[in-house]
Formats: sequence, C-alpha cells, structure tokens
Amino acid sequence: MDLTDRKTAEKFIGQYLQFAEKMRPDIAMIEDPEVREDELCKWLEGMEEPEKLLFDFFETNPMSVNDWTTKRRENEQNALTKIEEVKKLPVQDTIWMIDEYTSVRDDDGQNHRILSVMDTKNLYIGTLMTNILELSLVQQCRDLICICALTPLAGKPRRPKSVTFKDPSYAEKAAGLDLSDLGIKYMYDNIPKGNEPVKMRTCSVCRLRGTKELFKKCSSCQALLYCSRDCQKKDWNRKGDMGAHSHKIWCKKMKIYMSKTEEMRQTTSEYFDMAAYKTFLEKQGVLDQGLWRRECRLHGDETKCLCSVPFGELPESEDPIFLPVESSILDEAPEKETKLLHDWEAYYEYRGFRLDSPIAILLHWPMTLYHIIKFCYPNDHPEWWDSVDSSCFKLDLIGVEKEVEMLYLFKELGYLCPDITIDIIMYGVEISKDVHNKTYEQNNVKIQIVKGPYHKRADEHRKPHLVVGLNAGLGAYQMWGQTLVKLRHWKRYSDSILTNVTCILYIFYFRLIGFQPILQTTANTAVNVLEQLLKG
Repeated sequence: MDLTDRKTAEKFIGQYLQFAEKMRPDIAMIEDPEVREDELCKWLEGMEEPEKLLFDFFETNPMSVNDWTTKRRENEQNALTKIEEVKKLPVQDTIWMIDEYTSVRDDDGQNHRILSVMDTKNLYIGTLMTNILELSLVQQCRDLICICALTPLAGKPRRPKSVTFKDPSYAEKAAGLDLSDLGIKYMYDNIPKGNEPVKMRTCSVCRLRGTKELFKKCSSCQALLYCSRDCQKKDWNRKGDMGAHSHKIWCKKMKIYMSKTEEMRQTTSEYFDMAAYKTFLEKQGVLDQGLWRRECRLHGDETKCLCSVPFGELPESEDPIFLPVESSILDEAPEKETKLLHDWEAYYEYRGFRLDSPIAILLHWPMTLYHIIKFCYPNDHPEWWDSVDSSCFKLDLIGVEKEVEMLYLFKELGYLCPDITIDIIMYGVEISKDVHNKTYEQNNVKIQIVKGPYHKRADEHRKPHLVVGLNAGLGAYQMWGQTLVKLRHWKRYSDSILTNVTCILYIFYFRLIGFQPILQTTANTAVNVLEQLLKG
C-alpha cells in the first residue's frame, strides 16, 4: 500500500471508529484514548452481526465510502493484471486465513460473496466481493490472495508462507485451489504441501517474520532489522520501562559486538540450513530418534513432527543417545583422571569418541557449562572463583526450552567436575507446566525446573554463582529486558546483598555443523562483549 492509499485507509477507518463510538456513549466517555480504542475494538469484535453497523455507516457516509471503494477497486483491478509479480514478492512467515465475511443480495436480486483475509494475529489484509454466479469460490480465493499480496490493507506488499481457511469446511468447497504458481503453500487440513526450507528474519520491534527483502538493517550497527521506518523510530527512543533499552543507547554497543562477526564465524556458518542438517542426521542414522527428535524441524516422516509438542512433554526414549558406542561411553564415568579439556578435540580424545562422531550436537549444553565453569569463570574473575564453596556450586540456567528434555546429558558435567557439587535451576517460559518443579539428580549434579520468566520466578534468597543463557535470543524476546535489569541490579549490589557471590550472565550461541570445535577465544569474545553491555 503506497502512502496515498494508506492515508485514505486511515481516514476511512478513523471515520468508521468515530461512527461506532457514537453507538456506545459509555465507551466514548473513557478519557484514556488507548483504553477507549481497545474497548471499542473489543465491542466490535464481539458483535454478532457487525455487517449491520457497517451498512449503517455506508448509508451515513456515502462520500467516504465511495472514495474508499473506488480506490480499492482500482487497486484490485491493477493487481489482477500483475499476478505474475506475486511470486517475486518477499515472504512473510505467517499463515493467511481466508474467511467468508458475509453474503449479501443487491437491489437486483444478485447474490454476492464477500471473502476476507487475516493473518494469525487477526490483522485484516484485505477483502473481495464478487457475484456468486460470475466467479467460482476457487477463483475468488486466488484473486483475493493476489490482491492482498500486491495491495494489502496493512504493511508492505508481500506473500504469506501459507494460506488456509479459517473454517475447515470451506476447504471442501474450494477443492482444487492451487497457489503453488504464486510461491504460496496452500494448507489443506492444516498440512502444508511442500517442505522447502525458507530462511526467515524477524523485525526487532513488532516481531514480523519474513524473508530478508522485507527488512532493512540499522545503518550504523548493522545488528537490528526493521520492517518499517515506524518500527525503527519506536525502537530508537522507547518510552516508559523500556526506555533503557532504546536503540539509541545500545547502538554503539551492538556495533562493538558486530565488529567481532568474522571472529565468531570460526565456529558458525550462515550457509548451513535445515535441509543440509536433515541430510547430515539421516547419514548418521539418528534423525527422529531419541534425544535427536528435537534437532531438526524437517522430518523423514511427517507423523513424527513435534512442532506442536510443548518442551518437556517429549515421550521418553529407551535409547536417548541412539549411537551404540557413544551410549556405552556416556553411561559410565571416565576411568582416567580428570583433566582440563580446552576444546572438543581434547574432550573427544579423553572420552574415546571418534572425531567424526556427531555426539557434540547433543553434548554442547553440558559442555558449554563445563567450559564456563572451568575456564571463563576462574580466568575472568579469579577473585570470585577463589571464594566459591565447592560443596555447592549454584548455577541458574535461564531461557531453557529443549534443555528440559536433555537432563540425562547433564550427568556428563558432573563426571567432568567431580570436585564440586553442581546445583542447577532451569527457568523457561516456553516449557510445559507439567515439568514445573520437576527434579533430576545424578551423582553430584542436581537439577530443578521452574516454569516462568527469570525476573519473576528467581528466588531472592538463593545466591547463584552463575546465571547462564544458552542461545538466549536476546533480540527475539522482549522479556529479556526485565531479566537483564534484574541481573544488573544483582551485580551492582553484590557486595551488600549477595556477600561473596557474583551473578554473571554468559550468553553463547554455537551452531554446530557436524563436528566443529568451540574455540576458547570465541567464547571469551562473547563473554567480554556482553559484560560491556551489562556495565552500561
């Protein structure tokens, strides 16, 4: 939608809301404009026959309606001449749902069907009214999707990743609908046809997901993506409690982090996608097996897709590792005397794994904690390490998801740190309530799971030595802002409140490709950069 169309739409919608407000004087009396608009929208959404109010508005405001409908018809006709352009549009990672808004009969007795499209956030993308006798349901759906993609009522021109019907019974009526030539998956019975991977990005403000063409980077730090100028302005100068997280404060600090991109690429690759990962797991014979079931969103058998299974509800497997040699090795503590293991190569040699074993993919959770405990913590802060009571090393692991299903693996951390007792509490929002307060204990490792955000659930009386977030996704979840504020508060007052205890947040993101070593320099880079951010 271009600027002229947007202004016309905003004017039209504003007039409609003002008209609706007159029907509810009690809502009109609410002083706060945001609360008033929210209440008005709730009322409109809950109406049993919203078309009556809409038609009353049409009769009362014929000129406004005429201007709007004329402009929309022009856009619709123009869009239908450019159907071949739809496939060239950037992709938004969402599902558009087609719904029959209503059916009406005109003065000549002709029946018209009005279809609408909305996304998963109930944002209306567009509507199309056609004569039932002149256009089939299938063709109307195709035309509507083309119009919505090229001239949406909200946002930039784009195509959705998938399309389905809000009412499943409509899928039967629209048998034969095919959108593949538009580069769009049609979901019948909620199962998308085709399975090609598409790399998605996310807007740093509104969380819109789509292909990179939908976004622009911050020209200074090159770290954050925005879907629109409006989102960029909002992020630059945030208000209220989020003011401390305004990008104008963080831009220079993120630029420091981005300057380490080449160094961080020693252990990551932007070209490694899910299709390649699936092939790798298939060759290793572990795809969809044991603890590997969460490792790939592409499955050899679609009935094994676990996308809808909450973290923590994955059925237990009799053979979690599913690699005979690795399973037998990990079942027992090392017979050799423990020594400091600087990288994966040293660890593989110490434990007797072949260098081509994929076991590092599962073990990176406990082994990253091992690296932090044995190298980062004592080397970066020796004065704090000397004060640690080895009888109980307390570690808070935050932002967990898959980790709650990998508890079996953490006994390896205990094997490699036999000189200390490790008490871990895992905190996660995206985990099942069924695992809340679940405990696991193996030798010198004890784990408790807590469902909820860390800044709300953390025990004020517990004194953790470390707070760790693995692949935390600071940019993906706004809730991290409150957690960072809490951690910064703890760090600032550690001398007076948490005597001889220091809370440090370590954030690591290691994308493992087959077997690659996690370099100590890379880990220290991540730690040092984050500490600069925490210091403000």
